[in-house]
Amino acid sequence: MKIGLEFPVDTIIGRNPTLDAKLSSAWLHGAIARGLKADINVSLFPAKTTFTKYGDYQFDDLSRRVELRGKAIFDSRLDNEGNATVNHTLRIPTEPAGMLRAQFATRVFEPSGAFSSDRHSVNISPYERYIGIKTPKGDKARGMLLTDTKLTL
Repeated sequence: MKIGLEFPVDTIIGRNPTLDAKLSSAWLHGAIARGLKADINVSLFPAKTTFTKYGDYQFDDLSRRVELRGKAIFDSRLDNEGNATVNHTLRIPTEPAGMLRAQFATRVFEPSGAFSSDRHSVNISPYERYIGIKTPKGDKARGMLLTDTKLTL
């Protein structure tokens, strides 16, 4: 079975973003997979926060961590065209360190109970603005920051 999960944007922005996606499924021979049961679970993983113009800066707060694994966000049936609209407000359980990668595990069930699955990932930017810290380069020999020396961040 062919499964598609499409989001209108590459990066979803917001602390508790609304996930709007289109789910579609068809049999491999091209017939419509109408009325089949489908479910979607999401897991969140930290992603390094980077910006092209600020490559030397650290934007992630390493004291923060998000744990979210296998949260159900959709459990319904496909329509007569083999499609469904996914609309879910994702509650991020804690303050993230920075950018996140959301991985969606989608399953579409055949009438027998067997299922086909697919994975799709999308970036989530939980913050509209980021503050970065640029630490000085360490000494040439070891890359360490030396003590008793003025350092500018």
